[in-house]
Amino acid sequence: MPSYSEFRTFRFLILFCGCMLTFGSFFSFDMPSTIQTELQELPVDCDENGSFLDVDNATSEFNVTCCTGCLGLGPLHYNLLFALYAWTASINVLIAGVLVDKLGTKFGAVLYGSLSLSGSLIFALSIVKGLRNTEYMFPMLMIGRFLLGSGNSGMRIVQDRVTAFWFRHKELSLAFGICLTFSRLGSVFNFLVTSVVVKKFGLEVLFWASSVLCCSGFLFVVLMSFLDQYGLKKLNKADKEVRRTLECKDIRDFSATYWILTIVTMLSYSTIIPYIADSSKLYQDKYGYNQHIASYIAGAPYYIALLGAPILGILVITMWPSVPLLVKPRALGIAMGILTSFQFIGIGIANLVMGKLLNLRGP
Repeated sequence: MPSYSEFRTFRFLILFCGCMLTFGSFFSFDMPSTIQTELQELPVDCDENGSFLDVDNATSEFNVTCCTGCLGLGPLHYNLLFALYAWTASINVLIAGVLVDKLGTKFGAVLYGSLSLSGSLIFALSIVKGLRNTEYMFPMLMIGRFLLGSGNSGMRIVQDRVTAFWFRHKELSLAFGICLTFSRLGSVFNFLVTSVVVKKFGLEVLFWASSVLCCSGFLFVVLMSFLDQYGLKKLNKADKEVRRTLECKDIRDFSATYWILTIVTMLSYSTIIPYIADSSKLYQDKYGYNQHIASYIAGAPYYIALLGAPILGILVITMWPSVPLLVKPRALGIAMGILTSFQFIGIGIANLVMGKLLNLRGP
């Protein structure tokens, strides 16, 4: 039987696929944060001197700027885009954890990659000519985020499970750190370039570009699953059985440390992600920054994560990542699903509360 050391190149090829599959999904998740003004404000035409041509919309509750291509969602509906994504993901990761543990990574990769791609396409179609600023636009945006949340969360379970299996004997923390770095690279790329793309080409081009990135994620997650299956054939049957057998008692045996980690993760993400989602417009309205500078500042937490994740992955070998070290390999999918579910529940609640507060505050 080949040893894990003989799979070094193969393992890092799997890691490369795992890194690339999350780039587009994280870009798509954070994309609305950078274009909050365009999504939230009502469309208002201005002349070349900056004077409003649409007096009714210019004096509306939510609009205070000239914005020809804006969608007029308002703060509540804008935050619902994030809340729906989070709540969908919070339920789906539990289902995905069980399905991937029971039916394998190939099934999970195809299913959730397809959902993610479908969601990004529907999200882009919602603002094409004939649907933009109609009664159908917001429902389509919500359906798109629903499918995107389902697909992206499922792909993360596939990524975590495959990575943890192939790096469980060596370089586990480094592998997860690299995956997190590439995930955050998608977020960083969003905050650096999205506002520029919108200014030059408009929202439609941006939304379709996001779909292209999600398409690449679909291809990489499918490739990762096939590489995983190929590698399993090279290992003995015992390793395959570890990947396919989940028992209910495995969940009951989760330690108190695991549940404490789950609660800490939920509270941490609930304070950071919703704030980032609304911070770009805050920096524009309260501090007077233009959209580009506000986007750069809003993405600052991701810049730090981008640089720090691989370093911590090397230095904190015995502590991070924690979940694969706390549960049995055959229960890793559901363990990551439960932790991620709690995380997204907190994010969804926080986004809804922020949306209601901002909606009451008005401009």
